Amino acid sequence: MNSNARLRGATRLLAGGGATAVVAVLVQALVVSSTNVSDKAWSYPWSPDAIVPVSVAYAGIHLLVLGGVLDLLRSGVTGRGRLPMTGGWLLLAGTALLTVGELASIPIRHNRLESSAAHAVGAVFGVAILLTLIGLFVLGVTTVGRWDGWGRWSPLAAAVCTTPLLVLNSTHYLATGVALYGASLAVIGLALRTDPGSTGTTSQATRETSREAWEVPAFSEQHVRAGSAKTP
Repeated sequence: MNSNARLRGATRLLAGGGATAVVAVLVQALVVSSTNVSDKAWSYPWSPDAIVPVSVAYAGIHLLVLGGVLDLLRSGVTGRGRLPMTGGWLLLAGTALLTVGELASIPIRHNRLESSAAHAVGAVFGVAILLTLIGLFVLGVTTVGRWDGWGRWSPLAAAVCTTPLLVLNSTHYLATGVALYGASLAVIGLALRTDPGSTGTTSQATRETSREAWEVPAFSEQHVRAGSAKTP
């Protein structure tokens, strides 16, 4: 396992997820509640001018998360099997599409929601959320059996926390769903930095110790029987 890649990926997830959560909470609490932009506008709750730097900033955060996930896959901490690698690549694809969706929002910032361009970009976000959700669920299933400690549940919890985005994506509470998604990614990063069991090594050592504990009595019993057979 590449420890440097694991720590680098964990740091990026912690930073990217934390930034996503903090920004989303501020948007929900301050921007959504005070905006005078129509909720039928694609840029809602931002003005067409404000959404340009906001979308660029969001894209940058997604790229930070993307780099973190890629580092974790390279480190091998999620496992090298087909299932965890599939989950990781789905998560990568979903995060990449989130980045595309943010940047694609800039050219259509003056559009209304019913426009065909808005429908197309909205579909990009929808597919991105779905791929991210499936990827997290797959990784969650594999890490529960591979990791130890409280961190073993963090990817599965992230999948559960991301699920509301499927519904909130088209409501005034989208930022709330984004905050849950970001916070859950940050928890995964925190687990990988602070919980030794989340590296997968503890679980492997535990399995080896357990196997040895069963093998030793069997070995001793065989020798006892062999010794008894030789006793006149």
